[in-house]
Amino acid sequence: FINMPPIAWPEAKRLWNDDKGDGREKFLIATHKYDRAIKVLDAKQTQLHKEGKNKTKVQLVEKNRLIYETIAQECRKRGHMTLAEVKSVYDLKMTKGKYRPMLMKYPQQWSAKAIENQTKKAFDMCSLMNDSSDFRNATKILNVLSCFLKQPGMKGIGTATASLILSIYDPRFPFLSDEAIAVVIPSHGKDPYTPQNYTNFVAQIQKKRARLLGEKKHSR
Repeated sequence: FINMPPIAWPEAKRLWNDDKGDGREKFLIATHKYDRAIKVLDAKQTQLHKEGKNKTKVQLVEKNRLIYETIAQECRKRGHMTLAEVKSVYDLKMTKGKYRPMLMKYPQQWSAKAIENQTKKAFDMCSLMNDSSDFRNATKILNVLSCFLKQPGMKGIGTATASLILSIYDPRFPFLSDEAIAVVIPSHGKDPYTPQNYTNFVAQIQKKRARLLGEKKHSR
């Protein structure tokens, strides 16, 4: 098994590096393409399943709707995620990202109590964070991540999975996906999925957001 580095798609790189005045409009257009892209990918995977080239039916559209509509709404209401919900999130991550079969054993070992307690702790921290300054504060980002990393009963939940859980509850936390990290911080080093890389990832997205919205630079 060869662990290939994340791939930065040319169109995504052009969009990210485009600092022209119409950048915000281009980002909005790209965002609206997301649902269509999911449907196209799902249709391709469904066809492969019918042809016997895919053993399992991916159901990407259904999984995406479950995560970003049903689970997102429910966890915001109650202030934590359940074990079943985090398993669904993990399944979506494995479906959309690189297939890593060795990681599929971990969800069976998770503790429901640990999942609920730690997601509640993280979500409570999210609710106290300011829109701008706190998301440029590496220590605060790391404190939120620490609710997930190396916690008893939560083995296998690393920085990328933690960021996905956070992004579902609070969209201000971006998901550290394979493609996004390759575009936003291409000089990510040997291990792209470290907590330190995530703080840099968040900081770079905050800078881009401020530029697109025409916000003035904040002094620190």
